[in-house]
Amino acid sequence: QLYNLKNEECFKFLKGLHKPCSEYKNMTCGLSIIMDKRVKTWSTMNIHKTKGGERYFFVITTKTREGFLQFHIDINRIMNAFAFDKFIPEISLTAGMVVFFIWRNDKALSVEYVSPSVKGLFEYSAEDFIDKKVRYVDLILQEDLADFLKQLKAIEESELDTISHKDYRVITRTGEIKWVFDSIVPIRDEAGNITHFYSYVIDITEKHDKEELFRMVADDTPHGVVLFDINSLKVMYANESFRLITGYTQKEISNIDDVSKIVLAKDLRILKSAIDKRIRGFKGDLNYHIRIRDANNRMKWLKVNSKVVKYEGRYVVLITFVDITKEKYRESQLYKIASKDKLTDIYNRRSLETFLADNIKRAKQNNMQFSVILIDIDNFKRINDTYGHIVGDKVLNEFAKVVKGKLRKTDIFGRWGGEEFMVILPSGENPKIVANKLRKAVENHTFSEVGKITISLGATVYRKNDKLHQLIDRADKALYRAKRSGKNRVEFI
Repeated sequence: QLYNLKNEECFKFLKGLHKPCSEYKNMTCGLSIIMDKRVKTWSTMNIHKTKGGERYFFVITTKTREGFLQFHIDINRIMNAFAFDKFIPEISLTAGMVVFFIWRNDKALSVEYVSPSVKGLFEYSAEDFIDKKVRYVDLILQEDLADFLKQLKAIEESELDTISHKDYRVITRTGEIKWVFDSIVPIRDEAGNITHFYSYVIDITEKHDKEELFRMVADDTPHGVVLFDINSLKVMYANESFRLITGYTQKEISNIDDVSKIVLAKDLRILKSAIDKRIRGFKGDLNYHIRIRDANNRMKWLKVNSKVVKYEGRYVVLITFVDITKEKYRESQLYKIASKDKLTDIYNRRSLETFLADNIKRAKQNNMQFSVILIDIDNFKRINDTYGHIVGDKVLNEFAKVVKGKLRKTDIFGRWGGEEFMVILPSGENPKIVANKLRKAVENHTFSEVGKITISLGATVYRKNDKLHQLIDRADKALYRAKRSGKNRVEFI
């Protein structure tokens, strides 16, 4: 029934198992080892080809007076029960830390069979278990025993055909504590009652030691550390520093079902790009900056480094967060000082010259045009002389707000010097129309300290092979013509 072969086919198949053949993958089921090494019993794991496909078998071979007695135990359900991202079966089966058990379903989990590898894990021999000199439940650490039995009971009260316990600790003969993982399959009688369990128990102490070391280091660092499940988009682990950075409680962090929810909408594209790379299998380092909203709705800048690591037996994303909010604020302040006019908070002359040079370069490369408008406040000296420089500064500040309110976000506006201002328009805008719109807006505005004022404007368009000084000279000539022609007007050259 196991192999789905007829009796004669099965006999022929089994007869050939003691020597290399293409029908199985471990080359021996124990017969040749018993004969070569002159041992009485041998147990091993094989992958046999049945008519239904490849299946896992645990094979116990014993020499008797009549010949050989073999037990072929189908453990395909156990192997399928393994989380394959936790344990690669081929590695697990060749490891000395893997122990096969058959337990009776009683309070002591009496051992009816255990593989010889049990000594390497527990330091007790197989005979110690089978002769009941030691009970399996007595080896489970007391703090973990209740959970172990509770999970085992769950398999009896349901129709589950397999269970994997949460990692638990056992005590060896010499008192050493080890972490183990198991996968258990129940054996039921015709009435459906569980009579036995068979299981693989795997020593995962080294894995736990590494994870414990990771947690110790992570909890001691001032930077936020998060383990992130790329499939579910959930946070698996977050250290105390991450809690302090975000202001969320550990419970709130663990309940975040989608990390993108705390990221600012403007930076979602950056996050999505990183996640997409991980989903496609990229395991290298990723570095980027994003903004988040903390628990108090404050915006914070985070420097992010992420890499793929193996944790709790599976590949996850390890993310380190460095709070760079203060650095970003200082950076923006320095940029503001370097690029903005202190009085009006619009671009200064140095920035305008940089923008002009960039636009000239882009225009040459792409055969495009852009426009420049120079603006001068009419009779501004009279305002300073009549009302004083403090009022004059207020007029400049209010004027900048009026003009800025009439420009598009893509337009560049700055103070060229004194009471002169400049607007740089991207390709497609008619500078004369924009200039007249600005002139009317200023003319119709009543300034809080001085009432009505007017402006003169000179406009020009970039011409092929223009140098920066040529472009500015034309705009300046147009402005001069507007002022000489009576002011409060637009001239275009």
